[in-house]
Amino acid sequence: MKTRFINLWHAVSSSYWFIPTIMVVSSILFSFVTIYIDKNVLKEGWLEHFSWFFSTDPNGARAFLSTVAGSMITVAGVVFSVSIVALTLAAGQFGPRILINFMRDTGNQIVLGTFIATFVYCLIVLRTIEGGNDNAFIPNLSISFAGILAVLSIGVLIYFIHHAASSIHVSNLLTHISRDLENTIERLCPLNHDNKILQKDKKWWQASKEITDHVNSEKHPIRSTESGYIQAIDYEGVFNLATHNNLAIDVKSKPGDFIIKDQVVAEVFCMNNLGNSNNNIIMNHFILGENRTNEQDIRFVIDQLVEIAVKALSPGVNDPFTAIMCIDRLVSALCLLADRSLPATSIYDEQNCLRLILERDSFVTLVDSAFTNIRYYLGSNISVSKRMLEGLYVLMQRVNNHRDRKVILQHAKLVREFYEHNSTMQSDFDDIDAICSKIEAMT
Repeated sequence: MKTRFINLWHAVSSSYWFIPTIMVVSSILFSFVTIYIDKNVLKEGWLEHFSWFFSTDPNGARAFLSTVAGSMITVAGVVFSVSIVALTLAAGQFGPRILINFMRDTGNQIVLGTFIATFVYCLIVLRTIEGGNDNAFIPNLSISFAGILAVLSIGVLIYFIHHAASSIHVSNLLTHISRDLENTIERLCPLNHDNKILQKDKKWWQASKEITDHVNSEKHPIRSTESGYIQAIDYEGVFNLATHNNLAIDVKSKPGDFIIKDQVVAEVFCMNNLGNSNNNIIMNHFILGENRTNEQDIRFVIDQLVEIAVKALSPGVNDPFTAIMCIDRLVSALCLLADRSLPATSIYDEQNCLRLILERDSFVTLVDSAFTNIRYYLGSNISVSKRMLEGLYVLMQRVNNHRDRKVILQHAKLVREFYEHNSTMQSDFDDIDAICSKIEAMT
């Protein structure tokens, strides 16, 4: 259940309506408070001391609020238009999957919410102004706050102009994405495992044999009820379900995978046959959606950096410096990952009974995700190739596992092999070979 709420919050925070809606509702409540104070708390005599500041003419008060309200909704339209232009430029330059980072930008949402909230506030205060000599009512305190909000909106507009320009700057974008990647790694790969659940890493065939021997039962497939990307899996819920019902569950899919309807996503080992209702109960712990998220999917954020690098290496863009920056960010994140333990693939209960076998991303698969596609588009770009090999050399220094070192060396050899057969300059191949030899010396 916690995973579902976190995923819901991720979806809500990625929308353009959540924060503006909260700000509009807050402005409505605030207008009620200030109008109540004007009507019931403040006395008419207090205006005599501030007659130079407050309006005593209903028509002037209406004109002031109308001007502020009209200006705010006009500027809100301009802000929305500029945001759409920025999103279009970002999609064309960096790739459409990068748009999620702009949609989640809290600054843009607050800017849009400020103008709309000020507009709504002015409208509500405007309708309370009453003319006439006997029953005239001018909510001067509320009007004063409208002026304060108008001045505040000017500052917000200045911030938005700067923020819109800086948000599409490639270095700022890469910093934002790499920060998301590092946060995802730190969240999913803690330095110390939770001691409440015994977790082990075993080969899939060892774990499967242990399930069969442990439960002494046959397996029943769990099929997906819809198509889509797995955005998150409630592992805690699946574990509790398996423990309470004496089940063992082999989860075949992982967050980020696209599954189709009726595809087998898990296999349950139990004594009794599973009905459709039990199939749905287990599938309720799989959260599917139209898009991938970084909630439990490290590869998704890696793919964002890879997409920017690949687009920068395309002949139409030909921007090797952006590709180099992407490689630097990928190496930094993988070095962070190398110092941590990836989530276990086998989870046991307190009685040392195997309950879950999980499909997880390994360090090898994440390194492949980071460098394979970039390597395909390197061509004969010597500067990017050298930076990639230098990054692999740095990464090799942080890795101790033989299997992990093997995949790093494999990527280095493939780059050298390309230059060995396609390089037109011996000096380029010599540079590549020198770095690759340093990597080989560490294995």
